Amino acid sequence: SRRRHTRYISVTGVQTCALPISVVQSLPLIYIKMASSKAGFSAQYPDYQPSGFSLQKPIQSSPGQIIMQYLSASDERNFSIIQKVSNWNSKSLVENFLQSNNKTFQTIQDNGKTIYIYDDTSATWVSGGIWYQIEGNCKFNNDQLVRLASSFL
Repeated sequence: SRRRHTRYISVTGVQTCALPISVVQSLPLIYIKMASSKAGFSAQYPDYQPSGFSLQKPIQSSPGQIIMQYLSASDERNFSIIQKVSNWNSKSLVENFLQSNNKTFQTIQDNGKTIYIYDDTSATWVSGGIWYQIEGNCKFNNDQLVRLASSFL
């Protein structure tokens, strides 16, 4: 009888420990859902997060726009991922943003996305009625920018 009681306590302890880990892992998704509600569109969360950076909360949102800010844990580096409702396609993005602002850019195709790298360390693309931008002072290389852009579902 006593032995059965001890097993029950240790199994319960394991189950209790598992709950906070799953809640902590889903917090960014909860924050993005809250921001999406305020912005009026379903914002996306990247599957990839560069090492050493953390998402700042709360996520900034206003009608038609969400800004996710990431800060480095070790220095002053930071970057933002901006999502805005847009009816642009890749051609109109080039004309209305890159060319009209005299941005020098490279075009990269990855997993069906057309990603534009500009100012050497920023990226932009459109997908599903949303215009995405990655900007900051991180000096990401093209591979890092493309990996981050491609990690949006």
